[in-house]
Order: sequence, then structure tokens, then C-alpha cells
Amino acid sequence: MKPKSVLIVLPDSNFNDVEFFTLSEHLRKYPIACFFAAETGNLCISECRSKVKPDVSFYNMNSNNFDGLIFIGGKGTAGLVNNSKLHALIHQFNKQNKLIAAICSSVLILAESGILVNIKATCFPLLKDLLIKNKAIYTNNPVVISGNIITAEGPEASALFSKSIINYLDNLK
Repeated sequence: MKPKSVLIVLPDSNFNDVEFFTLSEHLRKYPIACFFAAETGNLCISECRSKVKPDVSFYNMNSNNFDGLIFIGGKGTAGLVNNSKLHALIHQFNKQNKLIAAICSSVLILAESGILVNIKATCFPLLKDLLIKNKAIYTNNPVVISGNIITAEGPEASALFSKSIINYLDNLK
């Protein structure tokens, strides 16, 4: 069986450390290749000042090269919510029925892209009205799996979010 690969999108600054490092640690334990993407090729700086070098810019991404697309939350996510290139990439993955996952505030990127219309999802609780405004069906659960889309509330759900992603990828043929 071919190893799985995922593209993890980070804001250039202020991504959530717990969400990112929990996911990274869980995925490293499995044959899942992780590639990090950001808007620029510069170092991404977390909320706690950790630094991550992106492998690529998400402007150069193609869904054919990955099994999943994952978004990390944090304060810096606000700058990505209305990014049309990310929305197009999300639609490419969704059209191919590939994994799309988002945690915390990054769920709003999915909502603004339009793929959560009439889909059950969760996000950081203080942002639920924005999810509902985008016609998603807000569900007050730590993690929600709706077909190929996995959403999670926030840092406290990071481990469950990671395990849900691994289980989803394990079940791919």
C-alpha cells in the first residue's frame, strides 16, 4: 500500500502550537508524509514563537499530489479566511472526495469556501455564529466527521482530531 501524504496549511504567523505539534507528532508515528504549506516561503511563527519552515507555498499546490488537506488554527488564521487560492484548493480536494480537515478558527476557511453548506461541523465555540452564517450545521462536539470533512473545536481536541485523521487515512484504499 502506497504511503499517505497530507498538506498541512499554516498561517505565516500566530498558528496554534498545541494543534500543530499534537498533529505533527501523531502523524509521524504512521507512514503519513507531512508537507507544510504557507502563503509565503518565510518561516511560520507560532503563537508561542516556535518556528516552522514551510516546504512550499500553497499557491503552488495541486490536490493530485496529496491524500489530505489539513488546516491549523490560531489567531493568524484570520488572514487566510477569505483567500481565494485556498478556497480553490479546498474545492479541488472536495471534488476528488479527499480528506479535508480543520481545527479551531481554521474551520472558518472551510466555511467561507462554501463547502460546509448543510454539512455538520464544529469550530472554536466563540466562532460558531460565523459557521452558522455560512450555512454549516453547527454541532457542539469536540470533533465532527462529515464524509471526507473532519472539523474540531480547538487545542483541547487536538489528540482526537489527529486520531480521526489517521483513522480516515488508514481506511483509504
